[in-house]
Amino acid sequence: MNNEYPKVMMVSDEPITKDNPGIQRVVWAYNPKFYYPYFTYFSNIKTLKDVEDIPDGEALDGRKGKGAGTIWKYAQEPQQIELTLDEIAGKFGIPVNQLKIKK
Repeated sequence: MNNEYPKVMMVSDEPITKDNPGIQRVVWAYNPKFYYPYFTYFSNIKTLKDVEDIPDGEALDGRKGKGAGTIWKYAQEPQQIELTLDEIAGKFGIPVNQLKIKK
């Protein structure tokens, strides 16, 4: 796990599992001394680019003096999914040669 913050993670107050994937937030700090050790920005801050765009001296939810965000008990970095072109084409029911992937 990358220990540099801020970073995008999945967070929850319950253990993160297949049935509870958590919700995506930008975590700005972790302190294992606390019962809720993961500190996140408010939900309107969705990416690291959003963090860079926060105006100096403003609360992160758009209100003056309302703090930096929320706290969570569990967090996990989002899992990457690795698929082959055959698997992707099969999901859409098309031949691989008709598949075009763009970024």
